[in-house]
Amino acid sequence: MVTWLLPNSTESNPTASYPTASNLTALFMFLPQQAPSDVDCGRNLDLLIQALPRIEDAEERQRIANRAVGLIRQSHPSWNALKGEADLAWDLFLRIASFDPKDLGIKKPESASSKQPSKHS
Repeated sequence: MVTWLLPNSTESNPTASYPTASNLTALFMFLPQQAPSDVDCGRNLDLLIQALPRIEDAEERQRIANRAVGLIRQSHPSWNALKGEADLAWDLFLRIASFDPKDLGIKKPESASSKQPSKHS
């Protein structure tokens, strides 16, 4: 017999151990959610970063991690680090990640300023 873990289930009434439509609606209609780690970046960025350990291909995982840091930089243009300053986008990435990126082979991406070619050349 399948026993449902509902607050009103009892052994004395076997039909009470099965969920009703109203109980299922109350239990599964609204999934528990947390506020995003950074409101400017949003919850989808949190989900993207948390999904990185499930990506098997190391190159794809690094590419997605670079994109996540790029999205953080795009959401916070004032954070773009100048030479010699800390990269705040990478720091936020580390704060959001519930894992150690080094364990997955994820390296800190280059700063956005070093990737862009000079307009004067």
